[in-house]
Amino acid sequence: MKPKKCAIVSTPRSGTHYLRMSLDNHPRVSWTGEFFRKNTKSIFKSYERIKSYIYNDLCSTAINHFDCVGFVWHLTLESNLHPSKVDRFILLKRKNILEHLCSLLIATKTGNWRDTRSTEKIELNIDQLKFFIDRQDKLYKDFENWGVKYKTVFYEDLCSNFDNTMNSIQSYLGLEHFRIRPCKLKKQENRKVQEIISNYEEVKWTLIDMNLL
Repeated sequence: MKPKKCAIVSTPRSGTHYLRMSLDNHPRVSWTGEFFRKNTKSIFKSYERIKSYIYNDLCSTAINHFDCVGFVWHLTLESNLHPSKVDRFILLKRKNILEHLCSLLIATKTGNWRDTRSTEKIELNIDQLKFFIDRQDKLYKDFENWGVKYKTVFYEDLCSNFDNTMNSIQSYLGLEHFRIRPCKLKKQENRKVQEIISNYEEVKWTLIDMNLL
């Protein structure tokens, strides 16, 4: 039987690596990473070849071995992948917009996307904050306008209620329930946003004015 083709749809620093590695611990699941990154493109030579692989070959070697084969699809990348070619979508988001943006800024600044533990502070530009919020909102609305069925999962729920969240995902994917082990990744930032953002009070009042806090 041909496995379902599934995608975690998200934006960078939303916990995609943690979720996809945890799902990959299910014995009937094979979940790869982001196909449309620059280093992956260099292997396939072009985005068209990547799309052809996803459309035609991603599940071909998994017949009788897996019930679900997945990949990560970042909405920030211009992939133009046709949603009708995917059977199930998981929309992964973060509830805390400030923690999300801080994680992204620190990773971008340091160039370290696997371990961003740091002691340095950042000054958050208000225009940059507003742009980030508006862009995230647009990306998610654009995805919703695709008209496909999907399940929304929040990164914070994965961290605080892993077993129940994973059981819900397994039901949505049509998988036999299995006690999935969480991916062995340490939380990369343990500081509160108040400790990271040097102009936190200004940022806080901006979010209050936008009815986001």
